[in-house]
Amino acid sequence: MRIGLITHNYPFKEGEGESAAGLFVSSFAHTLRDAGAEVFVFTSQRGGLCGESAIDVKWFPWKGDKLLGHLNIFNPKEMTLLLRYLHNGQREFLDYVKEKNIEYCLAFWAFPAGYFARVVKNKLGVPYAVWALGSDIWTYSRWPLLKGLIKKVLISADHRYADGFKLCEDVRSLTGKDCTFLPSTRDLAYPRESRFYGLPVTVPYGSATKFLYIGRFEKAKGVDLLFDAVRGLKQRTSDFHIFAFGGGRLHKKIETKLSQWALDREVTLGGYINVEEAAKFLYSCDCMIIPSRRESIPLIYSDGLKAGINMITSDAGDFGKLYREHHYGKIFPSGDVNALEEALFSFIAERRQRKKKHAPPKELLDLFDQKKIVSQFLKNIGRKP
Repeated sequence: MRIGLITHNYPFKEGEGESAAGLFVSSFAHTLRDAGAEVFVFTSQRGGLCGESAIDVKWFPWKGDKLLGHLNIFNPKEMTLLLRYLHNGQREFLDYVKEKNIEYCLAFWAFPAGYFARVVKNKLGVPYAVWALGSDIWTYSRWPLLKGLIKKVLISADHRYADGFKLCEDVRSLTGKDCTFLPSTRDLAYPRESRFYGLPVTVPYGSATKFLYIGRFEKAKGVDLLFDAVRGLKQRTSDFHIFAFGGGRLHKKIETKLSQWALDREVTLGGYINVEEAAKFLYSCDCMIIPSRRESIPLIYSDGLKAGINMITSDAGDFGKLYREHHYGKIFPSGDVNALEEALFSFIAERRQRKKKHAPPKELLDLFDQKKIVSQFLKNIGRKP
């Protein structure tokens, strides 16, 4: 079957860190191709340039020079860019579907990809599915001008998926239609280097507990809470180091605070890292922290499971459900800095006592098995993997 994947977020080159969720789309595309499907990806240029990929990708032109999700629609100039994106995208996607004889479409995010899929179904009769991934339902559908459009896109879809349990409920509530949980994940290659001493860092942390944060530096991700907790943790122990990588609006502010709080020795702060670098840290640090205020199930969570790293997560979104069902890692009340600090301190104490590390349970790992996810998708559209 010839399947078209539509997305506004796709790696400009394989493994690129800035694409974040786009890395999952790329991983899904490769696994889908390995399962025997003919795969075609439709996405946008960045800064007038096309990216590189081993998959057949159509990079359609528009005037933007950054990821669509980074646009501020309250800025008239950037709102104009969004309208141009929609206009160019629907025209170019119609031509692409005809050119490649695409038989089925899968839209990653109900908007804007779902909008393109709906246009093609209305004009060419090509069926489509929508994979809701958070921002389309929790952000865009709250805007009056987009809520109606997103609802129509989801109702018209032949299948609806969401990468979170709560997100599934919200799609059902919005549309009155069924929505299937299908987690977003990617295959994480084991790094060639050995444990911590093979990492691309040359600082002498010795036996200190090494915590890891990889994600956007945005309020919803709770990264500010993490460093507020670290400030308190330093008053209790110096036996730790935090590695934090990513980008976003809070990055510069946090960098300034760390300097003011004299946390430079305890924290290594960096920008976006690629998949290979992320794997090195996931396999080499002692514990990963996901302190989100609002969340579905982020890609980094399944990355951590596959690396077998210990985890401390907030109870935002689906983390509470996953913890209650599988009892992996530690969990703290979302937004509670003191509880996060206590969780960090408790982990350090347990590590000092050499308590046995628990591996992620098989049923939890199976939930994020990329091959099984692709098989389920193909089965739903009537094709055997």
